[in-house]
Amino acid sequence: MSMKELEGTELVLRITGAVEQSNLKEFETQALEVIAGINTTLETDEDFSTAEANIKACQTMENRIATARNTALANTAEIAELIATTQRLEAKFRDTRLNLNGKVKTEKQRRVNEIVNHATLTLDSLLKISSARHGFAIDRTAITNAVKGKKSLAKMQEAVDAVVDAEEKRLMEIETNFIRNLERINQSESEWPGLFPDKQNVALSAPETVEAMITGRVSDHRFKMAEKARKEQEEKERKERVEAELKAAAEAKEAARIAKELEEYVEAEAVKIDAENNPFLAEPAPVVEPPVPVEIPIPVPFHDFPIPPKVSVSLYTLIVEVETDDIGKTMDDFRGSQGVVSVNIEF
Repeated sequence: MSMKELEGTELVLRITGAVEQSNLKEFETQALEVIAGINTTLETDEDFSTAEANIKACQTMENRIATARNTALANTAEIAELIATTQRLEAKFRDTRLNLNGKVKTEKQRRVNEIVNHATLTLDSLLKISSARHGFAIDRTAITNAVKGKKSLAKMQEAVDAVVDAEEKRLMEIETNFIRNLERINQSESEWPGLFPDKQNVALSAPETVEAMITGRVSDHRFKMAEKARKEQEEKERKERVEAELKAAAEAKEAARIAKELEEYVEAEAVKIDAENNPFLAEPAPVVEPPVPVEIPIPVPFHDFPIPPKVSVSLYTLIVEVETDDIGKTMDDFRGSQGVVSVNIEF
């Protein structure tokens, strides 16, 4: 007999001063047999469904036995055995119901956890071998939400499988996009190395975004290179300009020094001539040695060459050493200078 058949069996208890009519013994035998046959090993959806139905049936039998007992008690007080039996049966059904109810909850949760954990491990395994794993996060909330509201294990498994398939497809799309973008970035780096130290993250972007970033970084790099070359050229020109200015200043200083020495020499010679022509001078003029001829830059034009001031003598000699590729022009320039009477050349 099954629990369902037992539910259909009526428990009869009619009591007066003694038990007038009772099938309690037969009912007890049947009830204990049914209780003993209840399956407490829960694996399939059918097992869980049957267990839940048995829980409700036990509750029904508990109420029915209590009702029958109370009805019998209303007719007589000599019902010790009847009461004991009905109480025993009631307790048995209650214990069976509570035990089975606990198992249903525990085993169902265990099976739900197995379904969720298996799905998570499946996705973890796929992610472990993916080149784009750093850009993908498993939607674990979607997996746990998939089992909510489902009455059967089969429905739960079906819903979770759908989530796993969707997550696997999403991972494959990200990985395909990542590989394509990484190849494009590596191609760009072959010509412009070092522009993408963050390429593992950049490659996770949309292809059009990657192209825009490549174009932008190359343009920026070219601009920086041009700016660097421009600044280097400006610095080179500045140094050359400074060197030229320093050289010109040094040459001008040297020319001024030589001109001053020439001026001092001419003045000394003039004093000497005056002393020679006037023997009544109290003190002879000091003897000044002529400066050693040196190479000096010839000012252009030659009329800018410093000319000593006029002295009392009408004629003096100026010795200048020059280097030139056109001796004729140099002589003509000297002859055209102010105060020059004649020009002699010694090689």
